[in-house]
Amino acid sequence: MPEIARDLARRIIAAGSAGGDLSVGGYSAPQWGAAINVLFDLERFDAARFALRRLAPLYPRTEFVDSLSLVLDEMPDSSATTDFHDDTSRELQVVRHAGARTAILCFCAGGSQRLGMPLNAFHRWVGRLPASVIYLRDFRNQFFLDGIPALGAGLQASLAGLRKILLELEAQRVLCFGVSVGGFAALYYGLQIRAARVAALCGAVTLEPGFNEHLRWTGAARRLTEGYPGLALDMVKEYTPASRAPQVSLVYGEQNWDDRLHAEYMASLACARLRPLPGFDGHNVVIELVRRGELAGLLDEFVADDA
Repeated sequence: MPEIARDLARRIIAAGSAGGDLSVGGYSAPQWGAAINVLFDLERFDAARFALRRLAPLYPRTEFVDSLSLVLDEMPDSSATTDFHDDTSRELQVVRHAGARTAILCFCAGGSQRLGMPLNAFHRWVGRLPASVIYLRDFRNQFFLDGIPALGAGLQASLAGLRKILLELEAQRVLCFGVSVGGFAALYYGLQIRAARVAALCGAVTLEPGFNEHLRWTGAARRLTEGYPGLALDMVKEYTPASRAPQVSLVYGEQNWDDRLHAEYMASLACARLRPLPGFDGHNVVIELVRRGELAGLLDEFVADDA
């Protein structure tokens, strides 16, 4: 699939540059979706738009056509964003915002290694904020519990590496933002590094197997509980006694049973604020926030300094 996607992306670029037609036969919807994602990773947004317009009649109401077309339509221009060009092979990327005293740790989702959309697109929203941004990926799919090798071997070395980067950025205020698997990581790391705020979008709150027995995270909960017996994996139990717990915002689809149960499990904590999206039953709340015109406002609120 990766080579097919790259070849197809090259065909799209050539067709778009020549102003010619694009033959849409011979490829599956997943192959087209992968190729469009390659174009986003290459920041060839015009080519992606060219392809999506021609794919829309062939794949009406298909998620990748709908969601990526929406992102292209609503994506802010790059004039006010910090400079960033995603390297999809890297697990750590630091984007310094000159003079900013806030830093945002962004924990990507597990399978896609993105933040609800390709990072080059997401940065159009977050890169305009008065904050440095640290993008983090966990290619081993351990919910970031074994750390990030680029920062050091294991969790504690990675936490130390993050603290060093934050010192170099002169960050006086740290925020953690995560999507899906990254939502749990944002909660976990946020407590460890004493973040001011955490935004966990459609993420797990606890990885205790009993809680997750019939939910999306059941397999991961069993695997990680067995793999990391020395770690506490229930964030409600960890946040409850914490003297300096971050302020937490939990964003989820009101009609998504799994995500709603996790968010509501944390509802009793004074530090937690639930933000359900009425009528939404999907898991990718980032795209849904874009659809509702609410992503920019949520991020502005997230970084606002109320002190």
